[in-house]
Amino acid sequence: MSGTIYNQEKSSASALRVFLGKAEQIPDFLPSWWTREKREECIQFGLRGPDHLLKCAQEKSDLQERWNDQQMPMKLRMLGEIVYGNTPGMPPGSRVPMLHAMKNAEDGTLQTTTLNMAQLFGSR
Repeated sequence: MSGTIYNQEKSSASALRVFLGKAEQIPDFLPSWWTREKREECIQFGLRGPDHLLKCAQEKSDLQERWNDQQMPMKLRMLGEIVYGNTPGMPPGSRVPMLHAMKNAEDGTLQTTTLNMAQLFGSR
């Protein structure tokens, strides 16, 4: 992604500015106290905070450990789906409604199907 350390930039601050700008355009998405000044504080914390998060790669396990939440990587992916309006890695316009799937799983209304691959290939 352009504007990130994963694209040979010194930091991911540019990409975070774009992300937060998009989030600011979604009505009632950010808290009422959010301002452009808070956006810059957030970015500066990522650049200069204790772990310099915008300047180093983050692994899935880093997110899980930092937030003490095994689901944090998925939660961040869902946040990205909402802000960017699509699912990362999917063609534009296609959406995998992960947020709805997780909600349905939590309230017991998720419909799932299990495939027995051994039966498909004649093994038992």
